[in-house]
Amino acid sequence: MNVDGEAKLSYLKEKLDNLQRKQKYVALVLLILPFFVFLIWDVVAETFDLGMLFIALIAGGTFSTIVSRYYGERAGRLARQIERMGFRTECLNCKKEIPQGDFKFCPYCGTALTHSAQAPPP
Repeated sequence: MNVDGEAKLSYLKEKLDNLQRKQKYVALVLLILPFFVFLIWDVVAETFDLGMLFIALIAGGTFSTIVSRYYGERAGRLARQIERMGFRTECLNCKKEIPQGDFKFCPYCGTALTHSAQAPPP
């Protein structure tokens, strides 16, 4: 893998870490926020309503789940992209990318592949 590829791989890994961190914080905030809104509502209205507490907790759980799934999907796409980039190798002769698999020879030019040029098994 060339320097540009390594830099992009490093960037994607950092982006994935940031995305996963953000997912945790946003989901936690969305889970807790409706509860605090409920508490403020009760103080302002000078009443305690268990039905409103239930609605606040359900809303928080629902929003938290939606956000977690959204960020989880984005993180999954990034992880797959990182995985694909991590296995990229190229033929030393023709410089073409060798697909994943156990190849003894380059599928494009037929040159015997050294151990370092072979793609790891899936």
